[in-house]
Amino acid sequence: MLLIPLNCAKFQYWRSLQLSVSNQASLESSRNQFATKENFEAYFEKVCALFAENSYHPSMVANFDETMLQWGKSRTNVIVAADTKRAFVQEPELSMHVTFCVTIFADGTGEQALIILPLQCLPSDVDESDYPCFNWTGQKNGWIDGEIFNRHCREVIIPAFNRRRAKLGNPDAKGILFVDGHSSRLNDELMDEFRRNKVDVQVFVSHTSHLSQPLDLCVFSEFKKQLRSERGIKSNLSTAEKRKCLLMASHHAFQMTSVHKYIKTSFELAGIWPLNPNKILDSPAVKTSDEVILSQNSTEPKHKKKRKSISDVKLTAESAGRRAPPEQSPPPSAPQATPTTQFSSQTITTPTISTIIAARSIALLPVPIEERGAKPQTSVCSLCHKESTAVREMMVCYYCNKYCICLTCQFNTTAMTDHHRDEHGENGRSKRRYLAVSSNQMETD
Repeated sequence: MLLIPLNCAKFQYWRSLQLSVSNQASLESSRNQFATKENFEAYFEKVCALFAENSYHPSMVANFDETMLQWGKSRTNVIVAADTKRAFVQEPELSMHVTFCVTIFADGTGEQALIILPLQCLPSDVDESDYPCFNWTGQKNGWIDGEIFNRHCREVIIPAFNRRRAKLGNPDAKGILFVDGHSSRLNDELMDEFRRNKVDVQVFVSHTSHLSQPLDLCVFSEFKKQLRSERGIKSNLSTAEKRKCLLMASHHAFQMTSVHKYIKTSFELAGIWPLNPNKILDSPAVKTSDEVILSQNSTEPKHKKKRKSISDVKLTAESAGRRAPPEQSPPPSAPQATPTTQFSSQTITTPTISTIIAARSIALLPVPIEERGAKPQTSVCSLCHKESTAVREMMVCYYCNKYCICLTCQFNTTAMTDHHRDEHGENGRSKRRYLAVSSNQMETD
């Protein structure tokens, strides 16, 4: 009987699974929703019908797409101190958007790439003879639009099909161009021009170019990998110098990656040449519609907590970090209402320091005599013994409603304190003292 060590058995088990380590890539939710088996079956049904009807030669099967020229993040290892957990590297910015458009054919060849600069004229420091693989054009933002795509197809792609047709010696040979559903492709006149030149245009399933577009599957990934390996832009260079460095590196990377091996692999992974729908249909990233719906439902919480609407909430002293005061009628001596701004159904009051102080001590302010339910027996001040005409400003004892002082004498809290100590005990004294101090503070403020 042969005894196999446990660790060895585990190793043989994991090895039998044929697993490998790979870098993870983020995927938009829309791509997961549209990359269903039903959508790809309908797509390949059309493609297979076109291939069966026209018997395309591999030199007449093309794919066009664009990407952005950028260096990408630096992945160089650096030496740091032993107690340093991270090393931060400043990434230089090009400060402009440059679009890179490529056309490849299933026989492993390609055409000149198109560079779209955010300029109206070609920069003086760019010599076209240094970039034999590039064509040049300009647009305000550096993006591809319908006009640029229309001109590129008429001047580069359609003539390329005609040259290849002539090379085959078959003037009736038909071609097919695979493109994505970008808005720049929506041009009825251009589609008529393709039909007149015996070229069919097939659009990929929306949001599935990461699985079905040949350029995205191999050529662009190898191109960006090669571009990252090129010498990076120095941060102290000007914008023109950075642009020149990027264009030179991109031209060299394009020469290294637009080769027969990568182009053939791209069409093979997409299942276009040789035509093999199972390349995509058998992919673990392609699920049925029911599986997509089930995965979406599993990510949502089973019991959603009802959320409170805040569309009509007003900004008050409580929202400024203070405890809301009890609801009372504002005293006349309180600060005037602060300005409010009306936005549809929302009223936002901007709190001030006086408003917050008033909110905290509104229950302690002297209440006007007319609002206490009982009127004082006299309007003569108990301190200065002068008759006061400002009856609303008189401070009256809460307990006996007889002892009152005028506005001028309210700063003298000794008399009020003595009155409460002698007539109403310690409880009244402490309450009245705090009341007097609070009112003095408000008057001073």
